[in-house]
Amino acid sequence: IVSALATVSVKGSHRLDPGRPLNQSVKPLTVQVIAMDWKWLFIYPAQNVATASELYIPENTPIRFRLTSDSVIASFFIPRLGSQVYAMPGRKSTLFLSADGPGEYFGENEQFSGKWYSEMWFKVHVLTKERFSAWARSAARAPLRLDIKRFQHLRAPSRGYPPTTYSSVAFPVFDDVAGKYRTVKNLSSGSPKSKKGEGHD
Repeated sequence: IVSALATVSVKGSHRLDPGRPLNQSVKPLTVQVIAMDWKWLFIYPAQNVATASELYIPENTPIRFRLTSDSVIASFFIPRLGSQVYAMPGRKSTLFLSADGPGEYFGENEQFSGKWYSEMWFKVHVLTKERFSAWARSAARAPLRLDIKRFQHLRAPSRGYPPTTYSSVAFPVFDDVAGKYRTVKNLSSGSPKSKKGEGHD
């Protein structure tokens, strides 16, 4: 009985693993997610743009979220799309989600992470593929650039951080945040290494 239950549990857990790639023929879009006090930062490596406090994704496309935290543990959750996954300091988590059609969704932090964690929510804009491409081109012309100075300002604890778009990402933010508890990297040295269109994982 124990062996049978264990077999069912292992197979079911693997089949429902939120980090398992979705069975679709469409190439996934990678979005790097960083939890902060008390806001979310979303980085699009292929497009080399970023947003704070709001997320844009295309419909009918597997979204490969890579998650970490710049502070304490947070829980990334878009209730209408699927599973919640923890964003943890010093770790990289993976979550695959997909939206069937255009619309506006609600995302939030389900984990107590300090005084203003309940205000750590964001809008999710699901666009047609054509509109998403147009948005990415528009985002690349935004006046703000995510460099080290602006990131240091962004990571400072704050509440009600307004939705903001960054036209480029000047250094590998996600890898630096995820690795800051293991080694001293770009965040302290201030040495930008990424290039336009370059992806970091």
